[in-house]
Amino acid sequence: MNNASSLAKIFAVVGLTVMVWILAHQSTRTEVLGTVTLRLVLGDGQELDPNQMTGAQWRVANNERNEQVIEIKVRGLAAPAGSRWLNGGPTVDLPLMEPTSSEPQDVDLESALENNPEFSQRGVTVLSVEPQTARVRFVEVVQVNDVRIQPVGTDGRALADVTTEPEQVDVWLPSSLLESLGGVSALVVEAEIGARVRQELARSGTSTARLRGLRNAGELPPLPRFTLEEVEVQGNPTSSQWYTVPKPVQLHVAGSPEASLGYELTPPAISGVMVELNQEVRKELEALDNVVVLGIIHLRRDERVPGTNIQHRIDQFVIRRADGSVEPVRWKLQDAPSELVQIRVLGSE
Repeated sequence: MNNASSLAKIFAVVGLTVMVWILAHQSTRTEVLGTVTLRLVLGDGQELDPNQMTGAQWRVANNERNEQVIEIKVRGLAAPAGSRWLNGGPTVDLPLMEPTSSEPQDVDLESALENNPEFSQRGVTVLSVEPQTARVRFVEVVQVNDVRIQPVGTDGRALADVTTEPEQVDVWLPSSLLESLGGVSALVVEAEIGARVRQELARSGTSTARLRGLRNAGELPPLPRFTLEEVEVQGNPTSSQWYTVPKPVQLHVAGSPEASLGYELTPPAISGVMVELNQEVRKELEALDNVVVLGIIHLRRDERVPGTNIQHRIDQFVIRRADGSVEPVRWKLQDAPSELVQIRVLGSE
């Protein structure tokens, strides 16, 4: 009897201790309100793999990092450590089913988070979330192999005397973007030659440059992905080449190269003009009739007297593009033709 009585007392004490511990433990688990950053991921959460060689891949297209901050209320976090975790604004992966189309979908966030490992492993119950749903857009991305790399300055202008190694790179990009850019043949990846790279090229002739994006692709997410982040570059980014303008260069008076109304010029145009251009601008001049070189003459106000004849030098040469933009260029005259122009002022401007 004594042994049975002692054993019963032991069990009673142990049971009471366990109950007190459970109650004490539960008393520290309260409702907690905080914020969570949801990282929207597909399937098992793997990022887009730029080295994957087959098939298309889907991506969440909401923004570049695919993250959304929500307010969440939970029960079961052991205070104070759990409360500190939640109020620290943790990032929680929210896996999504791989879509079959690019149509937007509404995701019930409360249901999606009920069995999320970040909460279930902590024994936490999600009570409410705000907002309750998230609208998610998806985009299909495809791989294009061997896209040409073009070194450019920070202003986006192509640099003719800089080369890259390798000369091509594989690109993952949205199929819709591929169509809007004009297909595979129109794709060009730009390698940015900034101040640091220029200094290294001037010092040693070699450097590395970052691939900054596809030409004319804009900056709307999701951005293209490349199988390389940087390429080796060689050459001289400050060099350019002299180019003889194939057509006679029209001469114009006044600050605007649009017209020379009120003046008679002899000659009205001049040949043998050489301008210093990079390769990209040269291609523009050769390909488009509405991209032209103009010689500009600036007259002082006291020279603009009707009926007078003036002998004047050409002040500058400019490139005028189809959009009306004007860019001054360095120039020289081939075979030293006369830089002097006879100008007759016909009337007031």
